[in-house]
Amino acid sequence: FSVHLSAPGVMNGAPDGATLVAVESFDRVLAGPASFTSTFGGSAISATYNGALQVRGADQFGGVGNTGQYIASATPGSAFNLTFRTSGAVPGVNYFGFALEALDNGNSLTFYRNLHSIGQFTSSDFAALLGPCGTSAYCGNPSTGQNRGEPYGFIGFTDQSGFIDQVQFNQANNSGLFESDNHTVAYVAPGRGYGQDTGASRHYPAGRSPRGPGTIPFRTDRGNAQLLRALEPG
Repeated sequence: FSVHLSAPGVMNGAPDGATLVAVESFDRVLAGPASFTSTFGGSAISATYNGALQVRGADQFGGVGNTGQYIASATPGSAFNLTFRTSGAVPGVNYFGFALEALDNGNSLTFYRNLHSIGQFTSSDFAALLGPCGTSAYCGNPSTGQNRGEPYGFIGFTDQSGFIDQVQFNQANNSGLFESDNHTVAYVAPGRGYGQDTGASRHYPAGRSPRGPGTIPFRTDRGNAQLLRALEPG
């Protein structure tokens, strides 16, 4: 995987050189705790959302631009999944990005291929990437300035070894939810590049951290942490 982080306040992104990029903003999804299928605006990529989820109106915890709706885990200690399908000239999904909102302890994102976990990013990994509140520009709702004790940012993941079949959003403990918005899917053809095009974003090959010395483990089902080398901004 390659990990991409947009600049503070930029709550969208897309991979460079993508053949197809599509976004689900949840603004046209029926609010409430029901499963649904998204075509990402009528694209060749669709996803079934199921599990313990809820679609909510914008508030201090979620909703890019403080408008429309966002998706969250239904209750503390719950999870929901996206299962992808593609058609036409798109062979699969190898990029998934999303606006992470109001990060809570226990939030984790897990990627699957053929029902096997191929990688996981935990709340500790997200916190290390976004930086500590009090000093990080990623903290606080970028639209309202509220909730300054929790980070917000757009993070993209490119699978450089194959396709992503399913993504799970999990809130592992019994406090808080996993809030997110602007789920972005793409197909990047081999050799087209893996940077994230947001104008002011940074690209960290092999998931390098923008936070200075140290490492962030990207967990795989082989049990060996792929160390994400630190990279100073600039």
